[in-house]
This record gives sequence, structure tokens and C-alpha cells, in this order.
Amino acid sequence: MRPLRPHVLALTLTTALALTGCAATTTSPPPSPTPHTPHTITPPSGPVWPYAEATEPPQMQRIDSAGACAFAEYALRFIPEDLAKGRSQRLEEHSSKDCEICSDWITSIRYTRQGLLWSRGNEVRQATLTRSDELQDYSSGWACDFSVDIGPGESRGIDDPSTERIPALTGAASVYVQHEEEGWKLIDIRYGDEDE
Repeated sequence: MRPLRPHVLALTLTTALALTGCAATTTSPPPSPTPHTPHTITPPSGPVWPYAEATEPPQMQRIDSAGACAFAEYALRFIPEDLAKGRSQRLEEHSSKDCEICSDWITSIRYTRQGLLWSRGNEVRQATLTRSDELQDYSSGWACDFSVDIGPGESRGIDDPSTERIPALTGAASVYVQHEEEGWKLIDIRYGDEDE
């Protein structure tokens, strides 16, 4: 059993934004626009998500490590898609009350819908399960470790006139989940190098 220590849950907003490509607008409301600042920003032309859509895997119905890690991989895939599309229903449905990073992402999605930021890319091109451990601190909780290949992305927020380009990531992701009465819920997601 793997204990879920506080430093594992203490995923900084900066780390989250490195994946999502969001600017610092997720920590506080954006500044009020001045008369010379547009109220919204224009995203690039073209489709917002030119990749395959994330779909629920059937194994997700299981209440064991296989179900936990099937859900964990699904979450890795749907989060960048929903950030790009400005939709939060899946994340709201699958976030535990303890998931601080989920709240940050939901805030980013709200700003995307308001036209105050946009993000593109960060597609999970490959996710290979490398380890799963039961969590000591959560009933029906699991930690699922993946080797991931995440494509590049870009973003822009209203408080930053330049487009931020996010490099591709080849490394590791750890997803912490718990099964509750309503189904699988995200506790935390942590990204890092495979050697960490």
C-alpha cells in the first residue's frame, strides 16, 4: 500500500499550468479590462481539438486496480481536450472534494468559456501503465503511475499579450483516484520525470 503523503497532493499551480498551458489567471480573477484592452482574446483559427476524442473505457466500471487505472488514463486524456473545448462537465463529475488541481482546471475552463484565455494541444499521445498501488489514506483509493508522451501545446491569457508555447513532455504521470458511490473520482495528478 502506498501512503498518500501531503507532498504528493501539493501539486503546485505552476506545474498544472505547464501542462494546461494556462496563464496565471487561474489563481485569481483577471484584471478588469481598460478601454484600450479587448474584453476577450481571439484563439487561433482552425479546430480547437484536432485529435481523437477521449471515450470512457469499459474497464472503468470495475472497482479494483484495473478499473482505477483505466479511469486514471481516461482522465489524463480528457482533461486537455476539455480545457481546449471549454467544457467542465466531465471534470466536475469526476473530481473528489480533495482535488485542488481539479478546481484550478475548472477555473481555467470557465475563463476559456468567457473568452479570457485559450489553450490548445497537450494531447496525450501515449500513456503506458507502469505501476499501481493501493492508497492507505483512502478507502478504494489507488495510485496509478504512467509513462507518458504528451504533445506540445500553446496558450494565451488576457493578461499576457504573447502566446506561450508549451514543449512536449516525455516522462511520468501519477494519477491518484478513489472510488465513491457515484463512481471514480480524481484526487490528484502529478507530472514529473521518470527518474523522480
